[in-house]
Amino acid sequence: MRTSTRIANGTALLFVLSALPALACPTAVDLDGAGIRFANPQGETVTHTRLDPMRVQTDWSAGDAYVSRAILVQGVFVETLVDLTNGVVEPGSQGIYERSERPEALPLPVPGLTWTGRQVYRDRDGPVDETLDITVGDAIKVRFGDCTYDALPVTMAYRGPDGGYSENVQYFPSLGTSLLVGGRDQVGPYSYGYASVSVVGE
Repeated sequence: MRTSTRIANGTALLFVLSALPALACPTAVDLDGAGIRFANPQGETVTHTRLDPMRVQTDWSAGDAYVSRAILVQGVFVETLVDLTNGVVEPGSQGIYERSERPEALPLPVPGLTWTGRQVYRDRDGPVDETLDITVGDAIKVRFGDCTYDALPVTMAYRGPDGGYSENVQYFPSLGTSLLVGGRDQVGPYSYGYASVSVVGE
């Protein structure tokens, strides 16, 4: 499991907004602007910002100079990973996923979707061939304080020469992005929790 993937796309089993009016709930328009930020009491944040119609950038930070960044295609497919310090890419930190499908050909999550694809992950250690199996469940309601979003539970199972691992994410169709809520790797199960969500700068 790539640690950067888990951190950069770090997310929540439960998000609770501060007492904000319903009109203040983040929307897809905010992704196109300054971005949407999730935070926890420990000072960790993850900010989602749309780069183009296909891609969303997620930046995880613990409040210092370090940022773990992931680019997501169609809200769920990791395209690149990189670590930055003071805005400068750390040498050797970049990872790239190569797929035969063009970004627009990768499926948007919809209830009942099952999809299997091949991919190659390349970093400083060389290429790794993997199989990715995606399963999408029925929509659920996820409430963040006064805000409620429809979310699709997505299981992403990776299989490669060194074994396998899985990630559980919640995809929000109205936002076009997803949040990692847990998974399982060679060490065991894991989960993430954040306490608030807001528009960046508000």
